Amino acid sequence: MLFNLAKQSLLSRKTSVFITVVALTISFAMLFAVEHIRTQAKQSFQRTVSGVDLIVAARSSQINVLLSSVFGVGSNANGITLDTYSKWASDKRVAWTIPMALGDSHKGFAVVGTDNRYFEHYRYANKRSLDFIEGDKLTFAYDIVIGADVAETLRYQKGDSITLSHGLGEVSFSHHHDFPFYISGVLAKTGTPVDRSLYVHLSALENIHVKPPASAFSALSRTQTPTSIESKQYSHDHVEDKHDEHEHHDDKHSHDSDEHHHAKKKQAPRSTQSMESLPQATQISSFMLGLNSRIGVLTMQRDINQDKTEALSAIIPGVALAELWNLLGSVENLLLLISSLMLISALFGLATMTLASLRERSSEFAVLRIMGAQPRFIFSLIQLEVLSIVLLSQVVAMALLNITLWLLGDWLSSELSISLTGSIFNTQMVFVVLLTLLASFTLGLLPAMQAYRKAKTSSF
Repeated sequence: MLFNLAKQSLLSRKTSVFITVVALTISFAMLFAVEHIRTQAKQSFQRTVSGVDLIVAARSSQINVLLSSVFGVGSNANGITLDTYSKWASDKRVAWTIPMALGDSHKGFAVVGTDNRYFEHYRYANKRSLDFIEGDKLTFAYDIVIGADVAETLRYQKGDSITLSHGLGEVSFSHHHDFPFYISGVLAKTGTPVDRSLYVHLSALENIHVKPPASAFSALSRTQTPTSIESKQYSHDHVEDKHDEHEHHDDKHSHDSDEHHHAKKKQAPRSTQSMESLPQATQISSFMLGLNSRIGVLTMQRDINQDKTEALSAIIPGVALAELWNLLGSVENLLLLISSLMLISALFGLATMTLASLRERSSEFAVLRIMGAQPRFIFSLIQLEVLSIVLLSQVVAMALLNITLWLLGDWLSSELSISLTGSIFNTQMVFVVLLTLLASFTLGLLPAMQAYRKAKTSSF
């Protein structure tokens, strides 16, 4: 009887109830969306790099090592000698390593010097490996692999030729014109800093900073593939001619002072110089490593940090990512505060509407009292109406939010690098729902207690 009576009472006031449901639905949708995005963004952020046990760089803070090695932001002033890297790479506890060198860029995108072990061992999210949507890994000395955002923003594709710039800024006045790189592959979207990076061979990155001899281009071929070589000479003048040709298309970006930087490259001659022919790199910026057994991570970290030959810092990526997220936590807390205030405002509006309706419903309550309804029955009726409105609003808000995530999930992942699951139902969200129901019940006490007192004194 109580549920049926509450239903009929709400339907008799459908206009005001509808407006209240709409206001609460918007507030709940905001709250649920912020909470879901906050949780998912945190998980996505902490899974930027996965399956890597330690990241090692020259002595620096944990955050600085993480930013430079994983996010390509800033760099360590000091590097690691190849001898030190080789010592730790050959440690019997180490299963694999990924050497990395930083310092160059292309149109503001970071260039990472590494080798094909990066594409074999680097993992993100739930230990997902890197995939190629076009081309393949590094084959020759001056091949380059680009991330999805680089390819999309600069409209690059496999076979294009690009040159690198010294430094990490968007504008550089030092360019490596003498060493054009051939795009051998384009990585699939990951939603991580990998998308905004370019990858070249470690030795090639170091070699382009050395003044080349006159015959440096004798190994360059005018072919498009590694097997069909049409010419054994690729003159410096020809490279310059191609830069002049691209310059014609870059007038709108003349402030960058680099004509090759802002044009989509055509299929260009590819160097067939082998990576083994390059002088071995002498220094790296950092390296990632995976252990045979994760039980020994802390011991390995301590041993590296106490290295006597070089001052090194070994960090655990998950710990460093959590620390960095805590530094950025004020933003998510501000969003959560705003949505919570909106919800509280809507709940107070619900309580106000219910209080205002008590005078109009005085005859209804009087009839209920005459029929033998106890004051606690009227109290329960008011609370049931309040909770029914709140539950209806929550259901509608969750349905709308799930539909929105289903429709916009791919866009959010590609544009904002936030990977959101299609469903918002999880333990955290259940806690939020129960908390909002408790808040609704608490605010519902105001009109319910007033109705109870009036029913008890028969003052309707």
